[in-house]
Amino acid sequence: MDKAAYYKILGGLMRILQLHSKPPIPKADGGCMAADSLAQGLIDAGCDMHLLCASTAKHPCDLVALQAVYPEAQCVPISSSLNWGQKIQLSLGLGQPMVDRFYNDQLAEKIHESISRIEPEVVLLEGLFMGAYLPFIRASWPKQIVVLRSHNREHLIWQRLSKNANIFLRLAYSRVAKNLYRAERAIIEQVDAILPLSQMEADSWRDEGWNGALHIVPFGIRAPKNPLPTWPTGPFKMGHLGSMDWAPNREGIDWFLAMVWPDIYRQNPDATFHIAGRGMPETLGAGMSGVVNHGEVAGADAFCNGLHLFVVPLLSGGGIRVKIVEAMMRGNAVLATPVAAEGLDVGHEEDIFVASPAEFKSAAIGLMCDPGQVQGAVDKGRKRAVISFDQQAIGVDVAHYFRHLRLANTPA
Repeated sequence: MDKAAYYKILGGLMRILQLHSKPPIPKADGGCMAADSLAQGLIDAGCDMHLLCASTAKHPCDLVALQAVYPEAQCVPISSSLNWGQKIQLSLGLGQPMVDRFYNDQLAEKIHESISRIEPEVVLLEGLFMGAYLPFIRASWPKQIVVLRSHNREHLIWQRLSKNANIFLRLAYSRVAKNLYRAERAIIEQVDAILPLSQMEADSWRDEGWNGALHIVPFGIRAPKNPLPTWPTGPFKMGHLGSMDWAPNREGIDWFLAMVWPDIYRQNPDATFHIAGRGMPETLGAGMSGVVNHGEVAGADAFCNGLHLFVVPLLSGGGIRVKIVEAMMRGNAVLATPVAAEGLDVGHEEDIFVASPAEFKSAAIGLMCDPGQVQGAVDKGRKRAVISFDQQAIGVDVAHYFRHLRLANTPA
């Protein structure tokens, strides 16, 4: 269906302002990828997308790269570090400093200018942290339709991290978790709809007391046109690709290297474990037999296509693991913990392999001894990913939903 047909379905060109706490390009992590995926899906569905992003020290904006994909996108440099007042608030359990740290007067001015100029039918907040601007938006445009794209329940990430941390970090993580929980409770008082990534997350918001509009929008990927990659030859290769500056990823890989990999290597001395990703310390895995640290790689496909098994050993975290969907779509067999696989509508031993931390080692060794089973899961996983996570279909679905929201909020 061409865009003209979409416009007719939508009742005209729908204008959407998408606000980001970090630029979606480059696709540095799962949050960036999820935001970019939805924007591309909505563009394919005939929506008029306008992107406005914060640029931080952790996620600096490369405006040339961003505008190569989104020509009219804008970004505003901000500091997302906690100031002294916010640190005191956090230590005392007051306010919402974890979200408020993203507020910047210049970005607020740019939001004001963008809404006045574009007159969007929907303002789409990509994640909890752009909720820092909700009071400003509501005060300036009380009838504006504002939608939260909920990437995950942020407080759960830190809550889970605290359970596996030492006593000092446990206290700090618990404070962050409580503060984020307070911010999540506040944001649902101010938005018109929530777009969670999974049924599990949707249920979590309902349990929190949200009775408003809610529509599940999974992460989308363009269905691949290329055939499945050739099954790798040679000794068995496991690997993981992920940003090591995200605490749950680092925690999971540290655990895997300390508690799982040594026994795997002892039983299979020809096997290798390959790690890559943004923020990868050169020392990670150094001196460990069979471990190869690739640092930050230019392309995921080149790295992952040589793997027999893609492992995702998360112990903490939340939301949907984009890397698993990508691996399935790419044609990788996946072994993941239940935390990593939660929120994904996938079957164990059908689409991917799932094993608890206690069983992860034996599951990995078992799969190494049965490569036929591993290879057989690849085709099933890719078919499921194409059906459940097609970017274009998701974009059309969300465009229809926004159309419904607009009509429901239009005075008779």
